[in-house]
Amino acid sequence: MKSLLISHIESESDRNSPTDCQTDMGVILVTISMFKVTHSVSAGLVSSFSVLHASTMVVRGIYRAYLREDKESRPAGHLLHQRNNRGPQNGRALPEQLRTGRWVALTESDIFWNTTDTGWVKAAWTLFSAWPNGSCIFVHELPQVDAKVILNTLSTFPITTLCCVPTIFRLLVQEDLTRCQFQSLRHCLTGGEALNPDVREKWKRQTGVELYEGYGQSETVVICANPKGMKIKSGSMGKASPPYDVQVAASHNFWRSLIVDDEGNVLPPGEEGNVAVRIRPTRPFCFFNCYLDNPEKTAASEQGDFYITGDRAHMDKDGYFWFMGRNDDVINSSSYRIGPVEVESALAEHPAVLESAVVSSPDPIRGEVVKAFVVLTPAYLSHDPEALTRELQEHVKRVTAPYKYPRKVAFVSELPKTVSGKIQRSKLRSQEWGK
Repeated sequence: MKSLLISHIESESDRNSPTDCQTDMGVILVTISMFKVTHSVSAGLVSSFSVLHASTMVVRGIYRAYLREDKESRPAGHLLHQRNNRGPQNGRALPEQLRTGRWVALTESDIFWNTTDTGWVKAAWTLFSAWPNGSCIFVHELPQVDAKVILNTLSTFPITTLCCVPTIFRLLVQEDLTRCQFQSLRHCLTGGEALNPDVREKWKRQTGVELYEGYGQSETVVICANPKGMKIKSGSMGKASPPYDVQVAASHNFWRSLIVDDEGNVLPPGEEGNVAVRIRPTRPFCFFNCYLDNPEKTAASEQGDFYITGDRAHMDKDGYFWFMGRNDDVINSSSYRIGPVEVESALAEHPAVLESAVVSSPDPIRGEVVKAFVVLTPAYLSHDPEALTRELQEHVKRVTAPYKYPRKVAFVSELPKTVSGKIQRSKLRSQEWGK
């Protein structure tokens, strides 16, 4: 096992660097030049590792530069090549400073472990969240997702903040958590896919630690979140979350997450539509600039004054967002629109279901129907498949609505996932439609 606790150490150049640079942008620059291993957790652990380096990371004040019309004065950005579950890689130009502060809520005394693979943008959020707060980053080499290894690590080391995709938490709550002693763990985060209410409730009941869901994209950083101190509505991905101080944002037309129709018209609470971010008249801070060398795709992602995320949801009267699925994940069956997340959440409440993925499947009469791929818990592996299929179908009818139940059910040993543990519905959908 390879694990590192990494924290910031100042170099001589750091101490001599100006803390308030008088530049046209009026920004404060911090130079982070060295990191050191503060704890070696395994004998002969590391022969060598790359020194993490970030020169002149912009920490605050940068927003004033973004409000200027002169684009030449804007600071440089990152270019992210984000592998996604829907198509080829896309180059995305992003501003330098990515912040998720209110949601992650780190302090100088925190040790942060994000299990996300470094090939995903959420891993970058870890670094950019920890650095400005002086927090310690915990790094663990996990060749594959192993619930027992994760729980043992949380019990062994003084990790205070944990971030995993919902699929991993779904696996963790299947273990006997009463045997685990998380002496330091105080804050848990999840994102990257929808969190089933059943998983959140089981985790909180067995560990005593709340699970805070956030929602965002490579293009946007965090759009919606459940930050500490806000009432959580189980199953919701929270409220719109600005990437900077609310008072500053309020005086500069900070971004708002809204639900709009296909023409870019804002929809009232309760109506399903596209999750969108207002980008005009002022493009939000921390928002991506463009898809590199692909102006057509950049233009296609915008509708009127909004950036269209490609996700479907509805917002309630209190401003909470409820995720339905990707546009291409939503199932259209006999004119009914069915979100896979709701069906998966219903299945998760049944004791036979370890995990599931719901996709559309071709049907000669209805066009497409709901199909559920189900991984069973050990106690139900020997049950009669036909009887269990009927039982799960009736369960979903009771929990959701009669038209939402999976007309097709397949029992599988595992679901296709990314290296970070996210379920790849696109592979199952392609399999169903012969693509």
